[in-house]
Amino acid sequence: MTDADIAGTQIDTERLERNKRIAWEHFRALAEGRLEDCLALVDGSGVFWRNAAFEGRRPSVSLQVWKDEVTAMIERRVPIPWQAEHVHLITLLAEGDQVVLEIHNDSLPYHDGRRNESYDMVYLFVVEIRDGIIVGIREYPDGFLMASMLADGTAPERVVAWWDLKARENAPRYRLPDGVCESCGRTHANRVPAISGPSPGQLRAQRNKQIAWEHFRAVDEGRLDDALALLHTDGAFWGGARIGDRPRSASSIESWRREMTDIVKQILPMPWTGSAHLINTVAEGDQVMLEIHNTAPLHAHFPPQGEYDMIYAWVLTMRDGKILDIREYPDGIYGVSILAQFFPGAEGTVSPTSMLGELPFYEPPRGSCVSCGKIHRSQVEPFLAEG
Repeated sequence: MTDADIAGTQIDTERLERNKRIAWEHFRALAEGRLEDCLALVDGSGVFWRNAAFEGRRPSVSLQVWKDEVTAMIERRVPIPWQAEHVHLITLLAEGDQVVLEIHNDSLPYHDGRRNESYDMVYLFVVEIRDGIIVGIREYPDGFLMASMLADGTAPERVVAWWDLKARENAPRYRLPDGVCESCGRTHANRVPAISGPSPGQLRAQRNKQIAWEHFRAVDEGRLDDALALLHTDGAFWGGARIGDRPRSASSIESWRREMTDIVKQILPMPWTGSAHLINTVAEGDQVMLEIHNTAPLHAHFPPQGEYDMIYAWVLTMRDGKILDIREYPDGIYGVSILAQFFPGAEGTVSPTSMLGELPFYEPPRGSCVSCGKIHRSQVEPFLAEG
């Protein structure tokens, strides 16, 4: 590398570290009830999107909607609790202007006492930062958990209204660029964008992106052997979707291997048949985040008929050119509605993993949270890029 390359890499590293601090400071301020600090980091003219379909829609709306929601939460007009000692940072990676955060909120029950147990929500946020301010947020919540709250009546009516962005489309609306998918709010790319820069870290991140997408592309094309060959044998699978009241404990990556086999062989109803669209990637070090929009037709031998319309975010950990760990964030509200049609009366207790039979024992790393499967952090420092 030339001196100019080294200087450029240092500048890029400093920008990524700054963006990570800004993104986490926004959510930390929310958890600590510092409203002015929280709102000052967000440009209300930006874009907000939540992976939760209502009547088939997941609209992109003005980021002002998020600012209004944050205000309502801090002022306790909406009973979603964020409490500083109960909000844990579990993953943080950045590339370019994007920061990916996994946050586990195990705050105490709703402010109005409608539920006895902890809130216990695991989120994935994809945050876009420009000139030191947040101009975009994409939120992947545990929709299965929220769907159960909506179904059992423990979510007050104002929470239902808060959750449903479709009901708020009359708010100042962000005009989507030409060619953007109305459902996922992104352009369907189906290719891995290049990472600019010649540093070893950037080259490694680029290679990891290509491996990660090749795994899902092989599933989409029915190349089962190719897909499975990219999975490590020792890793873990975790799904960001609580089924009923059971924790989302991690399992052996063998569960993912079996699920992919059953999907390709059309034993499970989730279709991947040439309609998986790559819409975003972020990579740093050994971690890759992919957003994938799957619009495949449902298998003919499974009711109901129609098109599967699922948007996933995946956080993958790579090792030695293979996928070690997989963390899945689907649209859980949509998933509940689909599973209910396949398994009437199951009341959200059925999941693909529960249908895969006995799995090898998996022991998470010492100190890991039972529910989210990761070690809880409260500071950015463990996640800062190495120079």
